[in-house]
Amino acid sequence: MTPMPSENAPRSAVSLPSHVMGRLIGKRGAIIQELEKSTGCRVLIPPRSSDEASVFVTIYSVSSRNADEALMHEARCVRVAQLLCLEGLPLADALGQADAERQAQEEVEAASAKKEQEKLARRRILVSWPQFEEADAEAALREAFDDEDAAIDLLLGGFRAPVMKPSLELQRSSCNEQDKVKEEYPSLPADSNSVAKPPPILLGSQRNANRWERRRVVEDVKVVEAFPSLPASRPLNRKPSVNTAQAARKVAERRQRLLFGA
Repeated sequence: MTPMPSENAPRSAVSLPSHVMGRLIGKRGAIIQELEKSTGCRVLIPPRSSDEASVFVTIYSVSSRNADEALMHEARCVRVAQLLCLEGLPLADALGQADAERQAQEEVEAASAKKEQEKLARRRILVSWPQFEEADAEAALREAFDDEDAAIDLLLGGFRAPVMKPSLELQRSSCNEQDKVKEEYPSLPADSNSVAKPPPILLGSQRNANRWERRRVVEDVKVVEAFPSLPASRPLNRKPSVNTAQAARKVAERRQRLLFGA
């Protein structure tokens, strides 16, 4: 017969979807029995109804010696039940992942507690010896492996926090950045006369005439290429114009014949 928890024993509960309860129970209750055996907890599933979307599963420890150990066992069992039902993991994988998560959480809590203890020790040292700097007290505690008395002896003996010097890699990176800035923004020459100037253009010279003629030919070619569908222009067939002096002479002769009857 499974022992029942006392009134003061810790008890945990978890809400799980009703349609995945088969993953927790297993075939003929094999999974839930193995879960209870592995975690030292008792898992109680209430009777289910068809209209309930979720089920509150009660978990309590039956092999713990104190309340803290019971809470730890129940939390492990709750997490394994969630991984079984919600993630669909096998029981062995769910147990392994729950243990890994618990270990990571314990490491975070231990680091936080250690940091708080170092802060309190540093504050006690500064209150007793205000002539010391906080950085020196912190370095002394680190050198003495968090031994407060040994850290005080180091400080009284003249120990101080080492001055951090820039590493060689940082110096190289700063030099490379300066070289890049110089390449991107080169400085102007001091003598402006040393800058090469283009040759002057002299109007009327044969060289400039050829240059303008070449430019005009290029522009004509561009115009022709811009309108390739237009027909080429042809000269108009016009009759040669009559000489105006010869025409005036003939008019004068005609008037003389009319006046003199010749």
